[in-house]
Amino acid sequence: MRTYPEALRAAGWFAGVAGRTYHMDGATTSAESRAVIEKYKLATFPDRLDYVKIGSGSEAGLAQFREFLDLKPAEKPFFLQLCSNDPHRPLNTQGPVKHDPAKIKLPAHYPNTQLVREDFARYYDEIAHFDVFFGDVMAELEKRGLASNTIVAFMGDNGCSQFRGKGTLFEFGIHVPLLVRWPGKVKPGSSSSELISGEDIAPTFLEAAGLPVPPEMTGKVS
Repeated sequence: MRTYPEALRAAGWFAGVAGRTYHMDGATTSAESRAVIEKYKLATFPDRLDYVKIGSGSEAGLAQFREFLDLKPAEKPFFLQLCSNDPHRPLNTQGPVKHDPAKIKLPAHYPNTQLVREDFARYYDEIAHFDVFFGDVMAELEKRGLASNTIVAFMGDNGCSQFRGKGTLFEFGIHVPLLVRWPGKVKPGSSSSELISGEDIAPTFLEAAGLPVPPEMTGKVS
């Protein structure tokens, strides 16, 4: 199946994925998986996009982001899916802010125990670490004069990795973060209660780029 970054690339865009694994070429966490993927040539995205790299951690992701922009031809618009490890279990990232387990406010449905508080504090620590990474990405766009003409979508791919979160249909599992920065189109500070799904991103981005939405796409323009 052709993905929407491929549709952008076919229309003349410089397209890529970077940072934490993008999953579309299968999980490569074990030697057995890697062997099967290599044997049957199942990793196809390096041939389908202009830039495909995987790196763990904010420093690697930021370095790949800069490399991607360095390689981008000046005359081409660009698309990049830049992935992050944070916040993701194991919650072992040392963020710039150390949250005090005794002072955080737990969700109402959480058991109020010391171990739960410590776990949730580490979760907040990783979010703070990601905030710095995202700020560095935005600063790089500003530095290169690209911020005013670039749509930036900040989103998660699942609910939080906490009790009644990721993998469930409780609010913590289906309420996924999504922020969109589109200068001149999206009013800063505005919000919407529109119900959308991650699959809606593809047709929405294609329409924003002025491209037709393939009829096989199941998402809806939001």
